[in-house]
Amino acid sequence: MRGCYRARMPTPDFILRLREHVGHDLLWLAGATAVILDDDRVLLVRRADTGAWTPVTGIVDPGEHPATTAVREALEEAGVVVEVEALVRVHVIPPRTYVNGDSAHYLDHVLRCRYVSGDAHVADEESVDVGWFSLDALPPMSDRMLARIDAAVSFDGTVDLDGAEGVASPRARDDVATIPRDHYRQLLLAAGQDLAGASAIEIATTGAFGGPGPSTTMLVADAFAVEPVAATELVEAYLETLRHRCAERGVSAPSLDDVVSGIARDHHPRCHARIDVDALAEHLRATVAPQTIAMHPRHRAAVLDGSKTVTVRWREPIAPGPATLTFDGDERVRVRVRSVERVALAGVSPAAVHAEPGTDMREYVDLLRSRYYPGMPVDAILDVVVFALDAEPSP
Repeated sequence: MRGCYRARMPTPDFILRLREHVGHDLLWLAGATAVILDDDRVLLVRRADTGAWTPVTGIVDPGEHPATTAVREALEEAGVVVEVEALVRVHVIPPRTYVNGDSAHYLDHVLRCRYVSGDAHVADEESVDVGWFSLDALPPMSDRMLARIDAAVSFDGTVDLDGAEGVASPRARDDVATIPRDHYRQLLLAAGQDLAGASAIEIATTGAFGGPGPSTTMLVADAFAVEPVAATELVEAYLETLRHRCAERGVSAPSLDDVVSGIARDHHPRCHARIDVDALAEHLRATVAPQTIAMHPRHRAAVLDGSKTVTVRWREPIAPGPATLTFDGDERVRVRVRSVERVALAGVSPAAVHAEPGTDMREYVDLLRSRYYPGMPVDAILDVVVFALDAEPSP
């Protein structure tokens, strides 16, 4: 999708005049983010330059109050009239350099705004779409924008100063889960589509997704504060996506320890959740299986009584080591993958797939195709995965 959004965002006249004097040198600029709420929904715009969904944002004009900027930008970008209710967050955005060489550093002011009137629509060239979204059904967004929405939704009267030196940190909140747990998983999996742009090491140590974007560290820390099992599920989904992306690129995926170490190292005080990082790391190492293998419910009894210890896969990267078997529903069974052997479909035999002697392999392959892999070609290479129960099933 990124390639579809190439429009250049217009630059305010006062910045153009400044550039005539300072060239590409770093400029310190003030910005405003208007989180426009109407009961349980928020107004978002889709940027023309990146295609990303964000709240309404804009640069503060010289002499203008950030609250005035929020009101002005809401009308100019989305055609709605809003009323500013509160300043909820002030934070410094890391310096960035644009494609033309210009550098800028922003101080952003996040303002909680109440929708008053107007039919939301694309009102200028900075956006390609505008829409109202339920807070429990947000589109995939960067962690930075998600944090701004959360600051507005959960505002309790204390302005979040984002870890500024010499300022007391905001008190820990019990309601950090203002955005439902499942949204973390949806966001991460959607962001995973960009994994191909980053190296395996970058992914593991910084949470990179091919450039600035969702932070694995922040997502996992916030999920851990909401419910520890949420962090477990999130990291398992992350590792599964990572393995597939790395397999497509022909590189080895980082291990669970690599990922957990990266999360612990890069946890930042600006994360909403005030957590014990060591406790998070210990929890993940104890509960996360580095790979998940989906099984058909018909195999559940055989797996649990130990009579089924082999599964045959095509184009599903599985490695020896700990794993979690899942069936329809929430049941999860911990196993250890003992070996993974690769065999050619064309020459597959009963012994190769640990089937009973005399098994009709033509019928076996037809069944494999009809039930699981309709598009599997005749020259496919199968992975024969041998596993053993490692622990009792958990709900």
